[in-house]
Amino acid sequence: MPPMMMPGMGFAMQTRTMIATSDGGVIVLSGNRLLKFDKDLNLVKEVKFEPDIPAFGMPPGPPPGGQNPPAAGAPPAQQK
Repeated sequence: MPPMMMPGMGFAMQTRTMIATSDGGVIVLSGNRLLKFDKDLNLVKEVKFEPDIPAFGMPPGPPPGGQNPPAAGAPPAQQK
């Protein structure tokens, strides 16, 4: 049975990648966590990071609609 998905969860949140290391351990990439296990599968280190891809598969760039949000502290745009 496939895992249940909550509304708004993207496919990328469920992706896990495992790579064998030369010392017999493994490195697992799961969501925004990188985990290193030794050859006996003891957790050696865990690192959380911010992915540099936007959430939910949105491409980088301005939001839909073609207008960029105003920069912080910028005066409001004047209507024409």
